[in-house]
Amino acid sequence: MKKKLVTIITCIAMAMAVSVFFAACGSKEDENSGATTVEFYMPDGAPALSAAYLMSGEGSFSENANVKVNYNVVDSSLINTYVTGSSPKADVCILPVNAAGQLLGSGETYTLLGTVTHGNLFLVSAATDTGAVDITSDNLDALVGKDVGVLNLSAVPGMTFEVILNDAEIPFNIVDNDGERSDEAVNLYAMSGPGEVLAYGYDYGVVAEPAMSLQVASGNLVQRGSLQELYGGESGYPQAVMVAKNSLIESDPTFIDELVAAMKEGSEWLLADTTDMSVVYKAVEDNLASGLSPTFTEANLSTTVIENCAINFVDAADCKDEIKTFLDKYTVVNGVEYTLTDGFFYGA
Repeated sequence: MKKKLVTIITCIAMAMAVSVFFAACGSKEDENSGATTVEFYMPDGAPALSAAYLMSGEGSFSENANVKVNYNVVDSSLINTYVTGSSPKADVCILPVNAAGQLLGSGETYTLLGTVTHGNLFLVSAATDTGAVDITSDNLDALVGKDVGVLNLSAVPGMTFEVILNDAEIPFNIVDNDGERSDEAVNLYAMSGPGEVLAYGYDYGVVAEPAMSLQVASGNLVQRGSLQELYGGESGYPQAVMVAKNSLIESDPTFIDELVAAMKEGSEWLLADTTDMSVVYKAVEDNLASGLSPTFTEANLSTTVIENCAINFVDAADCKDEIKTFLDKYTVVNGVEYTLTDGFFYGA
């Protein structure tokens, strides 16, 4: 009898342990509501603005009782860490297209949902530089022999500018700490912020919106050209993309469809006359990582700034070829091979 009782107790204990194990391995659930919790990460700047509509709670997307979304606006230099490792933190993430292609292109863990931004990079010069001229595709060679500081030279801004110069068959020279400048090429210098255009006396700088407008509004810099137009007209190029974990897509495809629809609505909402810019600013500010300051202020956030961020969600199926072509051009200038499987593109 005792042996039978011990067996029953053991079975009950094992059953309880198994149930706890599977509960721990399932989707994260909010303890209060029982809703699934989705961790959404994005870099500060234009990517964060693209999700301001969702973060503000203005749309019907926020009414989904089955899903609770935690928004995390983080330092752009750290964004890759949230989609890598054995157990990446991000269920949904906005990140540069080259990082998505290089780290996630196999489609094993994440799927690309669409392009979010299409270029927010601009050429500027010091306001006091009377010799600087506006740069277009017709006079791009005016940069030959000039010194150009480039924000994040080894990342998207630098590689995009190099692609533009390479397509136009204009030579460029990357000047590192020990390098020498050339009068026969565009001299590129690594720059960490737009203020360095003045600090180091560069002839031009490649900087990003919305930070650019702060410098222009203060009278320090003058906008001299748009990398979007230099690349190929009004449509720009795929810059930031949104990905989602395959496990989330498989478990809740309805949520994914609602998320994509809300991102498209958000693109229109940002430019609507009825949208209060203080609401947009607060939506981003309220979700900033601790200790991080926004790259823009409430005072300088305007329709023009948002237009310069080129926020427009394009479905993966519709931007697949464009992304592949763009990353092929990146390979030419940086030597990195991007392996993008067809399965990496949602709905393609």
